[in-house]
Amino acid sequence: MMPYRRQHDQKPTGDYAVPAFLGLLATAFAGIGADGVLSGAVGNMILAFLMALFFFCLSVMWNSLAPDLSKRLTESATVIATDFRAWLTVAFLVFAYIVITSIIPVPSDSSVALPRNSSEPIERTLVDVDPDYLIEVVSSRPSAEAAQIISGYEGRWMKVAGPMRGPASRRGRGALIDIGLPTRHSVNCTLDGLQADLALALKPDSDVSVIGQIKKQGITILWVSLDHCEIVSSK
Repeated sequence: MMPYRRQHDQKPTGDYAVPAFLGLLATAFAGIGADGVLSGAVGNMILAFLMALFFFCLSVMWNSLAPDLSKRLTESATVIATDFRAWLTVAFLVFAYIVITSIIPVPSDSSVALPRNSSEPIERTLVDVDPDYLIEVVSSRPSAEAAQIISGYEGRWMKVAGPMRGPASRRGRGALIDIGLPTRHSVNCTLDGLQADLALALKPDSDVSVIGQIKKQGITILWVSLDHCEIVSSK
């Protein structure tokens, strides 16, 4: 005869499982945001970090919010959070996202399109501006004023020189290099085709000089992102 199962011996209701699962979602979006930082995808980075903050706050407040939510919603959340397949699915999706975005090139946000025929010359008008000045504008000016100033530089071409921070990384059919500035800031340069092969052959800490197109929404408080870069010299 089975002993009488007391109420406190029954299966847990998931009070800890749901906050833990929400914390997992927050960690997953934080990882996607970190990948956006490395790849220079500013829009993806901001969205991912906002989602991470949302799920983190929700995980902290879940047990206090649950009594005010519908019973069906809380029960569904508990069923999902206590299913190990849901945990594995989240981990797999994050891993797949990072792998796919590192293999498939992300479309450029640049407002100036490249010519269809690679033999056609690309018209470039170099702008004489210090990357640190652009970063200083974004970090110290009011948002509206900074956006107005930066819009005059987006899509323009600039020349940057400095030491590489670490080796080049493969990005789909292209490559990404990080050029250090005299400050703690840097310039992220995306290279395509043969230029990508040249970048991948460079040694870390190599001094390089590149020409690149200032990416739309590519200027942040930490770096400037350039598209369609070409290596002018290296040593």
